[in-house]
Amino acid sequence: MSNSNALQFLVDKTETVRTLKLKKTEFQGLGHELSISQKDLMNSYNRSKNIKHTRDLGTHREEILRKHLLNAGLVPPKFLISEISCRVADTNGNYSRELDILFSNHEERILLMKRGNTLEVHPVENTYGTIQVKSKVTQTELESAFENIASYKRLRKNRSEKEANISNEGFGIIFFYTTDLDNEKLTECINSLKNKYSLDLVPNAIFILDHGHFILQHKDSYNYFLTDHISSCQNEELTYFCNPNHDDHLFHFHSILLYLLQNTRTFTFKLSDYYNLGNIDFNTNISFKFMFGEHHELMTCDKHKGDDYQYLKTIKSENLEKIYNSVINTQFYDENFILFNIHSDNLVKIYNPEKLELDPILKYDKNTMIYEKIIINKLGNKINVLLPWYYILKENLFEDCPRCQRNLTQKINRQKTKLKSPS
Repeated sequence: MSNSNALQFLVDKTETVRTLKLKKTEFQGLGHELSISQKDLMNSYNRSKNIKHTRDLGTHREEILRKHLLNAGLVPPKFLISEISCRVADTNGNYSRELDILFSNHEERILLMKRGNTLEVHPVENTYGTIQVKSKVTQTELESAFENIASYKRLRKNRSEKEANISNEGFGIIFFYTTDLDNEKLTECINSLKNKYSLDLVPNAIFILDHGHFILQHKDSYNYFLTDHISSCQNEELTYFCNPNHDDHLFHFHSILLYLLQNTRTFTFKLSDYYNLGNIDFNTNISFKFMFGEHHELMTCDKHKGDDYQYLKTIKSENLEKIYNSVINTQFYDENFILFNIHSDNLVKIYNPEKLELDPILKYDKNTMIYEKIIINKLGNKINVLLPWYYILKENLFEDCPRCQRNLTQKINRQKTKLKSPS
């Protein structure tokens, strides 16, 4: 007997037993209840195939699972289930992609932004985790779901205290309804994607309603569910493996979801931490914020007047990486002592790749400072950095005037067109 036939044989036998039990008792346990709900979910999914518009179809299938979670009574009220799509932000200036279903602390719920019934932005400290809902497993949909989960798990609650069997960082689950891929191909695709991410960013579990669920197993045969536990391992130590669907797949979904909710911490936070999140560069996952106030973030271009005369001061992506790598392993300085000969706990690092004497590149005279002060942050590692204008100008650290850039691009394109034109 093949594995698939053997599995179907067990499912049929279980169904017969439950049918006979119904003659004696109405409630047989959650296994029976959720096997009925599992069939209802698949029926709702199949009925939705008549929806033609792709975005409407995706939204409807998110809503099928959301309504089940809200109505099943298996998620305690303290774990608030989002009713619209959400984004999540952290104090480092990072924010997630749009998330389908978000779990947050009902008692501590605070919204950083709300746009009617279309979008909410939540602080990461108040969240437990997210579920990304997809219709059918394909390579493209898997990649998209992995990246959405990673965008949430890159956010940091910035808490160092640890507790056994509790995760400080949130979880991410991917939920598919169906697949045409066999188990061998699915396992290969999922583990191949896992190897492209650090373990703190991968999904905690992947559910395919008509197939089974994938969880991470250690090479010593232990299963890992919590984000903090998963991220403590080496990538090669963990592999996704499949638990096949025995018609009790939805039960395992609820069991694992509740375990993750009950063993993930949320934290209180200060609203002032979210006052100004600065700027995030998604190419490097480095954020930065100017320390002299938002009013100090304007640059002017003397070549232009009107609307384009002023533009936002920002650091080029490649220069952010260069600045961070240059200062990460250098010593701290007392900023007040260097500038005013007064001791303080105001510790900073100084971008000084040429190792020049500090006074001439930081001070024009006793009252005039010639540097920018920024907070630079990579995944929660915050550093106060002084950027001398000597380097800002010499290395062209800031983005140029947008209008000048546009004019230069147009000029280059015109030259290219002339070169391509026949003489």
